[in-house]
Amino acid sequence: MLTLADRLPAAAVHHRLALPQVAVATLFGVCPETITRHIRDIRQPLIKMEHTIDPTDGRLATLEHLYDHSTAAGIPVPSKIKTASQ
Repeated sequence: MLTLADRLPAAAVHHRLALPQVAVATLFGVCPETITRHIRDIRQPLIKMEHTIDPTDGRLATLEHLYDHSTAAGIPVPSKIKTASQ
C-alpha cells in the first residue's frame, strides 16, 4: 500500500518521465496493479484541480534509465529507495 505522499511522486514519475508502471511499481516496492490503481486514483483530483503533469521530451523505459537520468542531472541515487510509507 502507498501513502498519499507516495502516490503523487509515483504518478509524477510515470506521467512526467513516461516511466512504465511496472518500473514505477518496482521503484516503490509494490505490485504493478497497486501502482496502476493509485495512478488512476490520483489522476482524478489533479484533473479536478485543473493541474496537469507535462511530459518531458524524453521517455525513460527502465529504472536504469531513471538512475542514469538522475545521475546526469547531479541527483545522487541511493542504494535503496525509501518510500514515505516506510
